[in-house]
Amino acid sequence: MREAQRRAIEYIRPGAPIAESYNLVRRFFGEHGVADRFTHGLGHGVGLETHEAPSLSSLSRDVFRPGMVVTVEPGLYWPDWGGVRWEHMVLVTEDGCRTL
Repeated sequence: MREAQRRAIEYIRPGAPIAESYNLVRRFFGEHGVADRFTHGLGHGVGLETHEAPSLSSLSRDVFRPGMVVTVEPGLYWPDWGGVRWEHMVLVTEDGCRTL
C-alpha cells in the first residue's frame, strides 16, 4: 500500500493528468495480482467539504494544478475480510507536490 502511494505522490505535479495517477496505482496492484481488490478511486480534493473535486479516478479529465490539495489513499478490499487503506494529503506545488 505504501509503495503504491509513494509512486502516486511521486507522479503528482502541475499539468500531469489526474487519471494517470489512478492508472499507475492500478497497474502496480495488477503487477501484484490484486488490482481487482482496488475498488474505489485513489483520492479526492480537499476544501470546505469532506470530498471535493477533483476525483483521482480513471474517469478524470482534469490535470493537477498548483494549490490543489488532494488525498492519495490507495486501498485494497476483500468482501469476507475487510481492507487496508493508506492515506496522506498532498499540496500540488509549482514544481511537484508536498505531503502535508
